[in-house]
Amino acid sequence: MTSSDEFIGVQRAWKRIEAWMSRHAPASHAMLNPPAGPDRIERWEATMGFSLPPALAALHLLHDGSRGYDQDRFGEHPHAQGPLPAPDDDASRAWEARWAAALFLPGPGIHTGFAWFPLDEVTMQYPVHQGIEEEFDRLIPFAADTLDASMSGFFLDPRDGQIGAWGDAGHVEFGFGTLVDYVEQIASALDSGGTVFGYRPALHACGALGWPDEDVAPLDEWGDAWTWVPEGGLVRPA
Repeated sequence: MTSSDEFIGVQRAWKRIEAWMSRHAPASHAMLNPPAGPDRIERWEATMGFSLPPALAALHLLHDGSRGYDQDRFGEHPHAQGPLPAPDDDASRAWEARWAAALFLPGPGIHTGFAWFPLDEVTMQYPVHQGIEEEFDRLIPFAADTLDASMSGFFLDPRDGQIGAWGDAGHVEFGFGTLVDYVEQIASALDSGGTVFGYRPALHACGALGWPDEDVAPLDEWGDAWTWVPEGGLVRPA
């Protein structure tokens, strides 16, 4: 696949994802940032000393990541200092709804998905982990668990366009396909049904898209807040 094919493929698939989100997951859709213009990407490349891979540039030209990629961006949980368990009040529900809305990308984290980094956060998180092996020092982080971005997330390997995951203690895992594969799988799961890395899409009552682990039913943590997106990508009437 040429760089031009990657660029076109990513943008086409993301527009399908965004169209679905705008109809069915407005809270997650509202998290998207405005585009990063070509000048912004050029400044990023000058700072980093290497080019942004075409597939990742294609995404940032549509949106410069999303808000809520770090929980500090929407404030500490109102009951972070206690009492425990946190009371089920309006403040808690509002915070947890923003958190759910941020995690709209499927990934092997411990929560319901990953949040998409804007370019400024890519710079802050590069390289993906302080303990990472030297030969992996060019891996570009682009998404992570919003509760602790240093613990788990996705990176892009600019050498071959493959994405992979990092975890605690510098663990790196490959075998997730290309970024083009990733966004196309997400679009297909939303439009036609299916999973991405075994994660099936679900909708939170607040209007958020998430990808809970089916082995850990979302009802365990969220009460009746999550509803699986049925096969065929359709959303059950409320």
